[in-house]
Amino acid sequence: ALPLPAVAAADAALALATPQRRAQLWARVCAFEAAIGSAPRKACGWRSPIVPIEVGSEAAALEAAARLQRSGFLVPAIRPPTVPEGTSRLRVVVTAGHEEEEVAELARALSESGVLRLRDAHARGEGEY
Repeated sequence: ALPLPAVAAADAALALATPQRRAQLWARVCAFEAAIGSAPRKACGWRSPIVPIEVGSEAAALEAAARLQRSGFLVPAIRPPTVPEGTSRLRVVVTAGHEEEEVAELARALSESGVLRLRDAHARGEGEY
């Protein structure tokens, strides 16, 4: 048996999950991926609103998360032991509640902070990460 508040919360969540809201979510995820130049996937086939951006070292991930937080974005660093050593990443969560401009602003902040250059260098096996 589940506690009544948990059942009520699940019921409310299901009421919000309209086809239009889901379509809005995936449109935001696809827009974000396009804006950051994610590796091509089948027709925006990433099936999660959680978009990982692998940057390499734990220090690089923590520094990037701190820079983004100073810019007003909560993008946590995920690091060992949660992920293997040398594969620390940022965890971006896109929601249907984000406005298009907010998604674009985060993409700009990732670019301006050097996170995307770090991601690309890490993917090529270059640099000190």
